[in-house]
Amino acid sequence: LNPGSPVNKLSVISLLMVLTSLVCAAEPRKIDISAKATIKVMADIFSIYGSVASLNKESIASADGEAQVIFDGLGKHIEGSSLVISGRSASKKTIQRSGTSEFLGYESSILFFVKNDQIIKYRDVFKKLLSSNNVEISRVDYQYSKQIETRAKAREMALLAAKEKAVKMAAVLGVKIGNVLAISEETSNAYSNRFAQNNFNGAANEEINPESIEGEIEISVSVNVSFELQ
Repeated sequence: LNPGSPVNKLSVISLLMVLTSLVCAAEPRKIDISAKATIKVMADIFSIYGSVASLNKESIASADGEAQVIFDGLGKHIEGSSLVISGRSASKKTIQRSGTSEFLGYESSILFFVKNDQIIKYRDVFKKLLSSNNVEISRVDYQYSKQIETRAKAREMALLAAKEKAVKMAAVLGVKIGNVLAISEETSNAYSNRFAQNNFNGAANEEINPESIEGEIEISVSVNVSFELQ
C-alpha cells in the first residue's frame, strides 16, 4: 500500500478521531473547589518564656551562682506551675567609652519557661514574674488541649463548605455534581495554629500590661475537592 494514498490518510485521520474521543471519554467533566474553615477557641494552656540575669565583677562562677539564686526564687512565687530551664549563657560584659573598652563584669543568664494548664492562673503568674527583679519576659505562647479534635471539626466544616459551594456553582450552569474525584488538605499550615503568641521584643517589664494580652487561638483547615459534573 502507498502510505501517501488518500485511503491511508483517511485511515490515519479516523484513528486519531477515535483516540481523541476515547481520551475525552476517559476524562470526566469536573469542578475543582477550594474551601477554608476557621474555629476560634480560648487557650487553656500557657507558657511564659523569659530569662534571669546577674552581673558580677569577680568571676563567671559567681555570676552563675547569683543567677541560680534568682531563678530558684522564682519557684516560690509561681507554685503550681512547671518552671523549666531551657538554656544558659555566660559572657564577659564590656562597654566602649571614649574609644576604650571598659570592663563591666561577668554576665550569667538563665533562659526559662513557665507552663501551666490552668489558663485562669495566667495573669497572676505573669504579674508575679513581671514584678521579680532581674527577670525579663520575652514571649507568651498559648495552646489549646483539644487542638486535634478541633482541627478535625474544622476539616469537616471545610469539606461541607466545599460541597455546598460546588452545588451552587454547578446549579448556576444547569448541571449537578456527582462523585468526588479527589480530596486534598493544604498541609503547609497544618500546625501553625496550634499556638497563639505574644512577642515583647525586648520591652521593659513595666511597659507590658498583662491585662491586654489575649489568649484566643484560630484553628484553620484548607481543603481542595474535585467533583464530577453530571
